[in-house]
Amino acid sequence: MIGASSSGPALLLVEFGARLAAAERADYLARLGAALATGRPFAMVIDGRAVMPASQPDDRGCDPWFRERETKLQTLLRGVAFVTGPGLAAARVRTLSSLLPPGIGYAFFAGREEALHWAQTRAEGLPAAQRERHATRPMSVL
Repeated sequence: MIGASSSGPALLLVEFGARLAAAERADYLARLGAALATGRPFAMVIDGRAVMPASQPDDRGCDPWFRERETKLQTLLRGVAFVTGPGLAAARVRTLSSLLPPGIGYAFFAGREEALHWAQTRAEGLPAAQRERHATRPMSVL
């Protein structure tokens, strides 16, 4: 976790290399589970700039895990910021989207700094008027 204080919300930063296979998904779910176990609100930044897009995203490892923890996810996870980087963005977005728990606000960013700012805003629970300056944005290129 980054940006965590003993009393305030935290940010969970997850970075992926080129592969997004079963081992990487298991590590991601373990880290997400550890963040949920703290019982504290948090937001997450998934840096997938290095991920090579899959021809068919594989979400088999995530869906059952998400369903079993749906209440905790809805209560504690305040948003997910995806960092996609330049080039191959649409294909990378489809691959990374399999990591998104259902019903959680999200946004996609080309760079990490903007993603961190958005996630920190979500984690702090700022009023909607302030938070919506960086609102959840669907990707129309999918």
